[in-house]
Amino acid sequence: MSCTQVSSRKRVAGTVFSQETEVRAGQVFYSVRLRLLPTAPAGTVFDGAQPAPLFRASVRDQFGDDFVNQGEFGIGKLEVR
Repeated sequence: MSCTQVSSRKRVAGTVFSQETEVRAGQVFYSVRLRLLPTAPAGTVFDGAQPAPLFRASVRDQFGDDFVNQGEFGIGKLEVR
């Protein structure tokens, strides 16, 4: 599995708040590439409509506050056919 396109910024200490970054609709922050094994059984791997109890998604600002919440993400379904 490989991960690409991660966007992250470290918080700068002090009172300077000029670290804003514009986020465009549809912008990719993180992607994952999975390798399908020939022995993988058919079926659902992940369903964004019914995520696992420990699943969490958000975008945080420099103070660690969520400003895009889990309900604002579009996550699909991954199946092996």
